[in-house]
Order: sequence, then C-alpha cells, then structure tokens
Amino acid sequence: MQTRVARQQDSSPSAGNDKKAARILWLLANEYSFTTEELSLLLDVKARTIQDARRKQSFPNSSNDRYRRLGLLLGIKKNLEILYPRNDEVRQNWLRIPREVFKTKSALEMIGEKPVESMARLFTVRRLLDMQRNGTIASLT
Repeated sequence: MQTRVARQQDSSPSAGNDKKAARILWLLANEYSFTTEELSLLLDVKARTIQDARRKQSFPNSSNDRYRRLGLLLGIKKNLEILYPRNDEVRQNWLRIPREVFKTKSALEMIGEKPVESMARLFTVRRLLDMQRNGTIASLT
C-alpha cells in the first residue's frame, strides 16, 4: 500500500523524466546549434548551469517552468518540420532570420529583448507558427 507521500513523489518530475527531457534538450540544442547564452535565455537559467548540464548531458534545474519551455521548443520544431519538410537549412536557421513580424529582428533576438518576458515571447513564436501552419496567417516574413 502506497503512502500519500509516495504517491505525491510519483506525480512529481522523476529522474526518468529528467533523462528524457535532457535527451530531447540536447538533440534540439545540436539541431539548432543553440549557444550556451541562447539556451540560458530560452530555459531561463544561468549560463553556468547550462554549461554544467551540457557537460553532463543532463536537464538543468528541473521545474515545471523548464518543462513548459522545452515543450514550446518542441512545438516550434514540429511546426517548422510541417511547414518546411524538405528544407533542413530553413528549419535550422528559422529562429535566427530577421522578420517583419518581430520588428526586423530574429525570433531569438525578440525573445532576448526582455528576458523577464522570455516565456511569453517563446509562446508567441510558437503560436505564430501554429497560425501559419493552420492557414490563419499566410507567412511570417
């Protein structure tokens, strides 16, 4: 019979989830060539924490916020794969290309403009790509 404490621990992020999240994070980091500074911004952790996590291939400071951010990055990746299925170069560089919708900045620059709002801005990028994918907006130039 499980105790209440044991059940609560089971529902929290486990070491297995951290391993999966770490694997996904470092695959994304390699695919998009994210720098330590970019990952620090995207995950809202210190650069030193990212360096340590990269060295260990671990997930930095597990929290619901970090998991949400990782989920948003996965959503961005999914949308880019659907929108540009045969163009690896476009998918890999999309976040770095300046666009009018971001006031002639890249998505990464726009997210980094106000680090306090980085989660909301990451969400905005994801939603704009969702809208382009489902035809609500024609393109993000």
